[in-house]
Amino acid sequence: MNSWLFLSLILAHVIGDFYLQNDKYCAQKEERKFKSWFLYVHSLIIGVVSWVVVPVYEFRFYALAIAFSHLVIDVIKTYSPKGLWNFVIDQIVHWAILIIVTSSFDTTTKLPIQSMDCNGSFSIPLFILAILLCIKPANILIKLVLKKYQVGETQSCENIKNAGALIGNLERILTIGLLICKSKDRIEAQYALESSSQPISISEYELEKFYPEKLEGTIPSIEEIEKKLNA
Repeated sequence: MNSWLFLSLILAHVIGDFYLQNDKYCAQKEERKFKSWFLYVHSLIIGVVSWVVVPVYEFRFYALAIAFSHLVIDVIKTYSPKGLWNFVIDQIVHWAILIIVTSSFDTTTKLPIQSMDCNGSFSIPLFILAILLCIKPANILIKLVLKKYQVGETQSCENIKNAGALIGNLERILTIGLLICKSKDRIEAQYALESSSQPISISEYELEKFYPEKLEGTIPSIEEIEKKLNA
């Protein structure tokens, strides 16, 4: 599978599906369903953006297929119950279509995003995708998660426990991901000891001696923490 092609199509999907439509038109699609004119315009936009990021003449039929599949999926979505799983399944199906297209279409043409890449350890296109995903899509997902676990008058407090457990698990996953960096050999962890406003940070190099001498020996060293984690 051509990773550059897949990345291009994912960028096109994220831009078209999240940034080239607003809440007003989304509400119109939900209300008028297949009678909504924007439903068809939106699918056409997805196809056009897909062809723009993959400007290969032979790709025009695949861009049309992406637009048509997007239309079908969005029509089905308007008749499905709104909520978290509606959003998640919708995006999974869209991404699955893009995987199928990427696997089916073979090209040796250099794509536009390849000219943006610096051929180093830092990928500019991937960074742009990460930024785009972290803004609007992530906001929508978090909003739906919070709405799902919202406690109403008739709901029990068990939902609060479920929401707390979910947030706690996410925090643990992020923390472990930061602490267990197998690709880095020497990681310095900064303790927030001097003030509550000083953030804890993790870096590859030590900027300064960041805790007072009188506290040396009272907190575990990095080596001690690593031994306990590996025990």
